[in-house]
Amino acid sequence: MIDGSYCRSITEFNQEFDVVIVDGRDRVNCVKQAIGKLSKTGVIILDDSDRQRYSEAIDHAKEKGFRTLSLEGLKPSTGKLSKATILYRQDNCINI
Repeated sequence: MIDGSYCRSITEFNQEFDVVIVDGRDRVNCVKQAIGKLSKTGVIILDDSDRQRYSEAIDHAKEKGFRTLSLEGLKPSTGKLSKATILYRQDNCINI
């Protein structure tokens, strides 16, 4: 389901996260929810970010002050090129 309980499941935790990996069908809303649960130095890794339907997630993160670093390589399950994007802010936990 899009914009349902799945994307909000991160809000059930009473903690902040340093790294959030976003995968699944509702990536856009998962990124939107994850931003509010990141630690000050936290990052989000968005899988399959080369898919046009997930560009809204990247645009939203950029509006919130995030930078992007995209990594491209062969996806093991398909043998095709795929991209993952790290959404990060200055002074982040992975020092990029």
